[in-house]
Amino acid sequence: MSRHLQYPHTPVACVVVPSRLHFTDIPIAFIHKEINDWQKVETGGALVGYIEGDRIVITHASGPGPRGIRRPYSVRIDGAFTTEFAFRLQSASNGQLYYVGDWHVHLNGDLSLSGDDHNAVQRLLRVRACLVPYLVSVIFSRDMDTANAYRYDQFGKPSRMLVQFGGTPSWTEAVQFHP
Repeated sequence: MSRHLQYPHTPVACVVVPSRLHFTDIPIAFIHKEINDWQKVETGGALVGYIEGDRIVITHASGPGPRGIRRPYSVRIDGAFTTEFAFRLQSASNGQLYYVGDWHVHLNGDLSLSGDDHNAVQRLLRVRACLVPYLVSVIFSRDMDTANAYRYDQFGKPSRMLVQFGGTPSWTEAVQFHP
């Protein structure tokens, strides 16, 4: 049984539209290992973090989960696994950390959104998977030297975001919790 991510309640007060995506060290290390462990296929997972001013801060990342499917040109994320991953962090932080989107790798070097990428985000928007008014999709290159981030608004329109790496997690050091 999958829990609905509305509990605990996360206050959503986004006055400024986030234009930057900041990855802290914990999720970058995880994503780097995941990509290195699965070099011949696409992989990806959930992103959890918080909004601070004009940036979305990513404090945690998951893999695709035990029922996820990795293929050379696509990855299917295990929704039940990533929902539980995000819920545990949201619950442990009393709603301060929450699901903000997903990440995956493109092996061919093209970091633009594919039709499948766009359709996957549209499905997430329809089921209101994200508690904030923006859903993020990040595409990494295989060697992780480049990443493109896209912020989707509630109408499903993507906009590019500036991506930054490294630094302190903040929000109580990301709850000292890493599932």
